Amino acid sequence: MRGRDWFRGVWLVFFAAGCGNASQSAAGSAAGASGNAGSALTPGGGAGASAGAEAGTSAGAGPSGQGGQPNPSGAGQGGAGGINDDPNAPIFWDGRCQPKGPLLADIPGVKVISAPIDFGEVRSLEMHEGTLYWEADGDQNQIWRLAAGATEPELVANGVSAFTILVRGQYLYYVSGNERSLERVSLASLPGTPELIREGIGDSSMGLYATDTDLYFRPYPAYGIQTLALNTLLPGSTATATTLTTDGQPLAMTLLGSNLYYSDFNAGFKQVSLSGGAAQIFVGLGAPGDLTATSDTLYLISGDMLIKQPVAGGSAAATSLAVGNRRFASEETGVDLAKPAVVGDRVIYREVTGALAWVKTDGSDCRIIAQVPSFSDLENHSWGMDDHYIYVIEEDKKLDAIPYP
Repeated sequence: MRGRDWFRGVWLVFFAAGCGNASQSAAGSAAGASGNAGSALTPGGGAGASAGAEAGTSAGAGPSGQGGQPNPSGAGQGGAGGINDDPNAPIFWDGRCQPKGPLLADIPGVKVISAPIDFGEVRSLEMHEGTLYWEADGDQNQIWRLAAGATEPELVANGVSAFTILVRGQYLYYVSGNERSLERVSLASLPGTPELIREGIGDSSMGLYATDTDLYFRPYPAYGIQTLALNTLLPGSTATATTLTTDGQPLAMTLLGSNLYYSDFNAGFKQVSLSGGAAQIFVGLGAPGDLTATSDTLYLISGDMLIKQPVAGGSAAATSLAVGNRRFASEETGVDLAKPAVVGDRVIYREVTGALAWVKTDGSDCRIIAQVPSFSDLENHSWGMDDHYIYVIEEDKKLDAIPYP
């Protein structure tokens, strides 16, 4: 179990069953005369929590909650919580949104792109410019792709055990799980032949990131981050990398402005300038995980929490948006989160137990898109999306397409 950060130990704050005293007013307020209806954001509604400045002369009845009751002091009491009939209404834990939503099996229109009998177990995937790529770790270890609008997958490469897939330009890059090496396949003519780029790279899906021009990775067995310019990678040659930093064990990276931000195993989130120099602590959170960025904001996974962290303002400007669901009601913390990406005004992410969820970037709402059966394994949490579907890996065995939005 990974370490937990300073956010732990929160208590559940129900917005629902409020019965707080209303603000005192001689004339009273219409809020007590009509209790607020149950909100879709807080189970049970919030009638008594926010309404109820009744003058004490009449008790109105709200749409789904009791109105304020007469009170000799002249100030009505708040109405009882309203009834919320939304079965997927989230819960808020100390301001953090915990999503609810349907089982994958209950969602109409889900398509199975691949199954074990067809391709072997699915381990990693990548969506690039409308084309879906995935690795099937079966008897032959193959990479496949499904172009936008196509009905049949196309074989990209044979004999490839790929933990992480990245497509840039006319090449598909991947980390070979067997050799701890960085390799690529040309997409110009398929199926392609794997080419070795560099040996000695961090295994699994940890520490591999690419822009349109450069590739960043964690070397093995050394620490830190190295970089390769993609336009210098010639076929049949082993590339020479440039060391960006020797600090830390990167788990995930993202580029924002002139800095590369990364999660360092059990050491929080760090930043290093692309021009080099010493890495610095960006924010010290426990259980650091995946991260993503917009123009001025980072979204960080810290254990079971998704945190919105503006680049300016330091940790004081951070907001905890979402929290993972509990495996059991008796647990104090939720399951860990993974693979966040900003889509419009939402951040879509995975829970390590499988759920695919979203939370509004202002934290006002969150929902589970689908509760997808999954193993707690690093490679299984990747997802991709196009204009019609979100693609997820189900229990290592299937690649599913879920209608969205």
